[in-house]
Amino acid sequence: MSRWCATTAATARATATVRDAMYFRKLVQWIREEFESAPDLRLTSREAAAFLGLDLDTCERVLSQLTNVGALTRGSDGRFFAVATAAP
Repeated sequence: MSRWCATTAATARATATVRDAMYFRKLVQWIREEFESAPDLRLTSREAAAFLGLDLDTCERVLSQLTNVGALTRGSDGRFFAVATAAP
């Protein structure tokens, strides 16, 4: 493989990684907004994946991210729901 091809392939991989990260951030924000707009929404990972039209793996990654940042919590029944915030 020539140096040019190797550089081009590395650049393409880096671009794809950045694009994937941007997509994931937008996905996290969208799902966060879905839960915030429906405070009574309580879903398991499988229910959330079906409701949001996502594959289970992606949905679990997003729910995990939202749980880690404190936007969602997981009840003893395994359902995720938005963490209540104090009104201003």
